[in-house]
Amino acid sequence: MTTHWDGSIKVFDLINQKEVALIEKAHKDLVSALALSPDNKYLVTSGFDRQLKIYDFEQRTEIESIPNISSSGCKIFVKIILLNL
Repeated sequence: MTTHWDGSIKVFDLINQKEVALIEKAHKDLVSALALSPDNKYLVTSGFDRQLKIYDFEQRTEIESIPNISSSGCKIFVKIILLNL
């Protein structure tokens, strides 16, 4: 996975060297952290827009958005949420 200044997230198949998914406008600004749950069901992201977001990774849809979190707080929440999913 890669993140971009426009807030998008791209998912790649490294074996076939292809982009396989795009989550456009995941955030309003740069995505600063992301983590995929061990079962590959959930993607948790944080961004410079001070949002923490949880996605259904298979459907590429947003499940939850938590606003106004500091950037350091977002990184901590990403780890905590993944441990509890």
